[in-house]
Amino acid sequence: MSWRFKASKYKNAAPIEPKKELHIKDLAIGSYSSCGNYIAASGAFMAFNWDTHGSSLAVLPIDAAGRQDRKAIPKINAHNDLVTDFAFSPFDDGLLATGSQDQTVKLWKIPKEGLKTDLTKPEMVLPEQPRRVETVTFHPTADCILATSSGQGITVWDMIEGKTVYSWDGHDDQVQAVDWQRQGRLLATHAKDKMLRVFDPRTGGEPIHETKSHDGMKDSKVVWIGENRVLTSGFGQDRSRQLAIRDIRNISTPEHILSLDVSSGILVPLYDPDTNMVFLSGKGDRYIQFVEVTDHDPFFVPGLRYTGEQIKGGCLVPKRAMDVMKGEVNRVLQLADSSIIPITWQVPRKTYRDFHADIFPDTTGPVPAMGPSDWMNGANAEPSKITLDPAKRAETSTYFQPPLTERKYEAVAAEAGQNGETPRQNNENKVNTPTVKVTKTEEPESSILRPQMREENAVGDDSFLMPQVRPKSHNKSNGRASKFGRATKFKHLKGTPLHKSQHFENLKNLSKSVASECDIVHANTKRVAIPLSGPGGKVGVFETEKAGRIPDGVVPCLINSSNVMDFAWDPFNEAKLVCVTEDGTINIWNIPEGGLTEQVNEPDQKIVAHGDKVSIIKFNPIADGIVATAAYDYSIKIWNLSDGDEEKITLSGHSDQIYAFDWSQCGRFIATSCRDGKVRIYNPRKSSEPIVEGGNVVPKKGSRIVWTLDGEFLVVTGFSKQSERTITVYRTKDLKTMSSETLNVSPAVLVPFYDEDSSTLFLNGKGENSLFAYEVALDPPHMFPLSPFKASNSSQGFGFLRNKNALNVREIEFARAYRLTNNTIEPVSFTVPRVKSTYFQDDLFPPTRILWEPTISGEKWLKGENGEQSWISLKPADMKSLSGEAQILTPSKRTSNNDSNSSSGEGKTTKDKEKGLTDAVSDILTTSNDLEQDKMEGVDSKEWD
Repeated sequence: MSWRFKASKYKNAAPIEPKKELHIKDLAIGSYSSCGNYIAASGAFMAFNWDTHGSSLAVLPIDAAGRQDRKAIPKINAHNDLVTDFAFSPFDDGLLATGSQDQTVKLWKIPKEGLKTDLTKPEMVLPEQPRRVETVTFHPTADCILATSSGQGITVWDMIEGKTVYSWDGHDDQVQAVDWQRQGRLLATHAKDKMLRVFDPRTGGEPIHETKSHDGMKDSKVVWIGENRVLTSGFGQDRSRQLAIRDIRNISTPEHILSLDVSSGILVPLYDPDTNMVFLSGKGDRYIQFVEVTDHDPFFVPGLRYTGEQIKGGCLVPKRAMDVMKGEVNRVLQLADSSIIPITWQVPRKTYRDFHADIFPDTTGPVPAMGPSDWMNGANAEPSKITLDPAKRAETSTYFQPPLTERKYEAVAAEAGQNGETPRQNNENKVNTPTVKVTKTEEPESSILRPQMREENAVGDDSFLMPQVRPKSHNKSNGRASKFGRATKFKHLKGTPLHKSQHFENLKNLSKSVASECDIVHANTKRVAIPLSGPGGKVGVFETEKAGRIPDGVVPCLINSSNVMDFAWDPFNEAKLVCVTEDGTINIWNIPEGGLTEQVNEPDQKIVAHGDKVSIIKFNPIADGIVATAAYDYSIKIWNLSDGDEEKITLSGHSDQIYAFDWSQCGRFIATSCRDGKVRIYNPRKSSEPIVEGGNVVPKKGSRIVWTLDGEFLVVTGFSKQSERTITVYRTKDLKTMSSETLNVSPAVLVPFYDEDSSTLFLNGKGENSLFAYEVALDPPHMFPLSPFKASNSSQGFGFLRNKNALNVREIEFARAYRLTNNTIEPVSFTVPRVKSTYFQDDLFPPTRILWEPTISGEKWLKGENGEQSWISLKPADMKSLSGEAQILTPSKRTSNNDSNSSSGEGKTTKDKEKGLTDAVSDILTTSNDLEQDKMEGVDSKEWD
C-alpha cells in the first residue's frame, strides 16, 4: 500500500498568468454554439473562431503576444457557416482540419512562414456530410487519418485518397465527442443519447463496447487516459457536473465517479498523457481546475486552480513548444471575450538553471509511425519518442510536411515489437521527414480490359442480360474490403451547379400541368427541351451554347396540335425531337442548326398512333429510328420512324393504365409497370404477350421502372398502401423481390435515371429540393445509399446527358444533368472527390458503351438482329491512368460461368459460406498462445520492505 504515500511530482504545479501586456488582446470573438473548443494549437500556430459569425478562423504564431491589429490578422475564410470544430494534425504543424455547420470538412495547409494574407483555397474538401459536422479528430499514430462526426454518425477518412474507410450512423442522437485511443487502435464516442461507445474501425461494423453514461441532458465529453481506460465528463440527475473513469474491459461498471459543483458550464477535459494531468475547462466558468488522474483510489488528485476571465474555449499547446527551462510542464490557451490568455502550469523548483528530466519524460514526436494504408491494413505502431532536453533535441521544435498529394510512406518496419511498436528512428531523437518515394507508373500491355460476349445459351429467350460483359474497373487487391465492409467509390458524390454563364435564367410560362408519366425536361449536349404553358401543346427548345438570360416576350417554340403528354430526343440525332399528344399522334420535329428563331406550327412528320391519349414515348437504345409508345388504350406500339407511319409491333396484356415502361439496356426487351399491380417483361420481336409477369405495384399515384446491372435487376419506384414512397428491386428472370426500401411520404413519384457505368441510380421528385442517389449492386441489400444532392430551391425535374463525351473527366465528372426550376435551367455536374486529380481515374471511368451512335438499323432490328455495340475509353490522350492499366477493347464471347461468377453467390453451399467466414475472420484477427498473466508486471521488490 506504499503507493498511497508516493508524492506526485505535479501536485504542486502552479498556474501562472502572464502580465496583461502579454495577453493576446483586441480580438473579434463571438458567442458560438457547437461541440468544439473554438481554439486549437500546433507547435507553430494557434487558430480560433473569428468574428460573430464564426465562419472564418484567425491564425497567429504560437508565441504571439500583446495587442493585435484586427485588420492585419490573417484569416482562413473556411466555410459559409459557423466552423463548429477544427484541429491541427499532430504530424504537421501547418495542416488544419475544419468542420462546419455547412456540412463540409476541409483541410488547410498553412505555410511554414505563416499566413501573410487570407487563405481561401483549401488543400482538400471532403464529401458533403448529411448534417452539420460536430467534431474533427486526427489519428494519434498514423498520418492522414481523420475521424469526423455528423449528426448521428461517425466517419473515418483516408485523406491521401480523400475517401471513407469506415462509417457508422447508428447513434440514437447527436454525437457530442470523439477521441482516439493513444495507441490508435480504438475510437470512443459520446452521444446525446447518453451512451458511451467504443469502436474498432478496422474491423468495421457495430461498436465493440457500449454502456449508458451520464444521466444529464447537457453535453458530455470523452477522452482516453490509458490503453483501456476512458474519462468522461457530463452531468448527473441532480444537475451536478461529474467525472467518470471506466475500464472498457468492464465498461458497464465505472471505476470511479466524482461529483463536482452544480453549474451549467460544459466541462471540457484537456488531457496530457505524459503527466496524467487533466485540465477541466468549463465553458462559461471563470476558473480552470487541474486534477491528476491515477490508477488507484482516490483516482482524482486535485491540484491548484486558476481563476480569471470567463472561458469561451481552451486547448493545450504541444509539449514541443514548452519552455522547459522555466519548469513549464503544460500551457493552456484560454479563449476569453476579446483575448487569448496563455496560462502556464509550472512545477516549483529551487533553480531552473538545469533541465529537470524527472518532470519532463520523453514525449511523442511529430514523425508519424506509419501512413494511412499501413494502419488500414492492420499495422500497429507508435510514433518515436523525443526528448525535451534542449541539449539533446532538434534545434527547431516545429515540423512541416509536403502537401497531401506528395506524401508517400514506406511500410512499417518488419522488426516491429510484439506490441506493434517500431524502433526509434535514431538515438538523437531528431525530427525526420518521412521517406517520400517517387515512382513512375507504366501502362503494361498485359493488363487489358476486354468486354466479353455471353454464349448463345446464356443470352437466350430466358435471359435478359446484355450480350456483352461490361469491362470492370481495375482495382488493386489490398484486403481492405473484408475489414471495412463494402467499398463504394461513389458514396460521397458531389453535385455542383456549373457557372452561371451556363444557366438559363428568366424562364417564364413553364407548364406545370404535364402528365405524371412525363419527365418534364429532356437534354442532350446541344439542346434542352421543356413544356411551356399555353394552348396547342408548346415545347420550348433552348440551345446550350446560347445560355444566359432568356429575353422577355414570346419564346420561339414548337406548337403541337394538342396538349403534349410526353417527348424525347432521338439518342442518335440531337436535332430530332419527338412529341406525343393528347389526340393520339406522334409529332416529329427537326430543329434547325442554330436553334429556333420563331414559333413552328407544322412538324416534319406526323403519325396517327393510337385512338386514345399517348402517355409515354421512348427510343430504343441501340436501334436507329425504333420507338415505343404507350397509350391509355392499355397497349404499347413499336414504330420505325424511318419506314412509314404504320406500327410494326403491338404489345398487349395490360388490363389498366400503363404507368411506365423502359427498354432494356441491350435493346431487346421492354419492362412495364401497370396500374393493375403487375410488372411485365416483353420480348417484342418474339411475342405480343409478356414472357414474365409478377411483382406488386400498389395503384396509388403512379410508378416508374428502370433496368439496371445490364439486365440483372429491375428497379420500380412507387407508393405503399400508406402513401409512403417505395423503391423495389426485382430479379428479372422471375420478378422475385430482392429488396424493398420505404422512404418518406410525398405526393411526387420518384423519377429514376440509371448511369450504367457507375451503377448509380438517381431519383428525383417534382417540387423537391433533394436528388437521391443509390448504388445498385448484386450483393444484398442491392441498394446502397449515396450522398444526396441538395439544391437551394425546389426542382421540377432533371434531364441527364447520355453522351459521356460531354463529361469533364479531368474534373472527375461522371454524370451531368440540367436541373429545371420554376424560372431557371441549371447544369449540375456530379463528381467524386479525389486527391490525385491529375491522373485519369480509371477505377471510376471504365470503358463505356457508345450510346450516341446506333448499333444497328431499325430494319435489321425488326428482323431479329442485335448487332454488336462499340465501346470507348474516356481517357484523354495526355493523361496517365491512376492504375497504370491501358483500356483496350476487343469483344469476345462470354461463357455461362461468367454469369454465375457475377451473381450474388447463390450457388455456394453452407459449408463454403462458413469456410469463407472463417477465413475472413482469421485474416482480421491475430492469435497468440501467451497467457494474459504472463504479460502482467510483478511487484517491485522494494514494495515488500
